[in-house]
Amino acid sequence: MNNKYSQLEMLPNETLIEIFQYLDIEKLFRAFDNLNFRFNKLLRTLNNLVYCLWDDNYIKMNNFISYIDVLSINCRININFNHFTNIRCLKLISLTDELLVQLKTSILPCIEYLFIKQLNCHSPDIFYDKFLLILFLI
Repeated sequence: MNNKYSQLEMLPNETLIEIFQYLDIEKLFRAFDNLNFRFNKLLRTLNNLVYCLWDDNYIKMNNFISYIDVLSINCRININFNHFTNIRCLKLISLTDELLVQLKTSILPCIEYLFIKQLNCHSPDIFYDKFLLILFLI
């Protein structure tokens, strides 16, 4: 028997996808991105990729930022939402005036759901047309 391939590579795609669902997206892309054609294809076909942003250092996310479906922001950060082109669900622990300004100036073409746990915003602009459309979709 030829040991050219690792045992991981011998697993069927369905099993690998099931395993990938339990791994952190950042570590998943760091480990398997550009490893070979098969893993690249598998990574790019995954659905519902979730990422929790704890700081504003999202430069490390360049390899997978366009594949994130659900973004959860758990801190007060200055963020350019335009980098997240495929976000379908945005979860904000706390909506501040600063985050509201950033959201208003962003283009989120795929957004379907907006969850806000705590509203720390004093602006009446929270109810402007773009947010109302998103909120009514929920």
